[in-house]
Amino acid sequence: MTVTVRGISAVIRNIAKLNTQIEEGARKAQMRAALEVEREAVALVPVDTGRLKGSIDVQEVGDVLEVGSGVKAGSNVSYAHFVEFGTNKQAAQPYLQPAVEIVRHKYPDMIVNDVQTEIMK
Repeated sequence: MTVTVRGISAVIRNIAKLNTQIEEGARKAQMRAALEVEREAVALVPVDTGRLKGSIDVQEVGDVLEVGSGVKAGSNVSYAHFVEFGTNKQAAQPYLQPAVEIVRHKYPDMIVNDVQTEIMK
């Protein structure tokens, strides 16, 4: 008995295309989530001069997105971690971690929606 399967090349091409679409959807969801964390952090950060608030941004470092303020995120605001975590003289005024927590619960749905959108194109 012989079984002949036709169209294997098309199936392989479609799987490769699907993989690309999944990666693109996940990348878009990652960027969307990072931008939402940025917006939430800007809304939550305590303001004195506005310098810290203005320094919060999203930067792409390789295939990783970083959201924050401080030297690592490309800001010249060196006291950002003191505000977030406090010191022995100043109580913590968290703004970045609460922003992450707000978005963390939405992230799985963002991935599903963006991957589905890419696949349906």
